[in-house]
Amino acid sequence: MVAMNVFRLLGDTSHLLSFIVMFWKLFTSKSVAGISLKTQLLYVIVFCFRYLDIFWNFLSIYNTIMKVIFISSSVAVVYVMKFGVPHKDTYSQEDDAFPIAYLVAPAALMGVAFNQDHESPFEMCWAFSIYLEAVAILPQLFMLQKQGGAEPLHIAAGAVPPLLHPQLDLPLRDRAALHAAHRLDLGHCPDGALPRLLLHVHEVEARARHRRAHRDRLGLSCGR
Repeated sequence: MVAMNVFRLLGDTSHLLSFIVMFWKLFTSKSVAGISLKTQLLYVIVFCFRYLDIFWNFLSIYNTIMKVIFISSSVAVVYVMKFGVPHKDTYSQEDDAFPIAYLVAPAALMGVAFNQDHESPFEMCWAFSIYLEAVAILPQLFMLQKQGGAEPLHIAAGAVPPLLHPQLDLPLRDRAALHAAHRLDLGHCPDGALPRLLLHVHEVEARARHRRAHRDRLGLSCGR
């Protein structure tokens, strides 16, 4: 139980740091260049479906606060990217072109077919969120590859830190018991790729600035 608490704290800390770094990047650079809005929307869906039980399943104040923070922070990121000024003007919609319907639909079908309790709509929603989070990073990887900012395999290699997923090494019966005792822990698959992605965002921005400067120089040359 103590070890599981440590992993729980590590997972929560990873998520919180990811959001802190994300907001720091958004409000210091005033730019969302290199960030996929579609991936962030998928994370909103993931958290909303995973933590539906916030309205009736009160385990602890800490548990409830974490759920509220994860949902509200993911929604805030999407809001800033969609409506923030000048952030929305730096979003590259043409590069963020991954068809997320191909991710949401299969994840929903798997959530209905493979879950802990086929008679519980919440269990289906919870399973759906797990399957969707496993592929939510794909639009971001697709966008970075399209922009030439980073090699997708290098990013994907660190997407899911094994340290934060001890349940994957447990027998199925132990995972089921762990699921019953710590729902938020198993439902808590930290988006560990986010900090790594943010490191590459600056490279994407630098390349974009370089291309704009190059085009400006060409324009001046042609004008002469």
